[in-house]
Amino acid sequence: MIKERKEYTKQIHVEKLLELLNTRNPCKRCVAPLRHYPEFSSLDKCSVCRKFVGLSSKFWYNKPTPICPCLILGQAEAIKRTHLALEEGGYYE
Repeated sequence: MIKERKEYTKQIHVEKLLELLNTRNPCKRCVAPLRHYPEFSSLDKCSVCRKFVGLSSKFWYNKPTPICPCLILGQAEAIKRTHLALEEGGYYE
């Protein structure tokens, strides 16, 4: 039985990011890998993730692509942008 897909929101992304950033190597895995979160569409997750760090959610002929910001920007820049976005969004106390 296939589960119904849920919307992957910015708030869900932030919750997952805050958990992931506390790991030794945050760029080693996806924030919400499909095998652990099958209820979310991969393209929705990638789109939210890319927009969160200031990248376009569209790539190649205006189609969303599942390319991680860590692969596009490099680990240091992706993590820097993530921390800045979290700070600007008021997610750090």
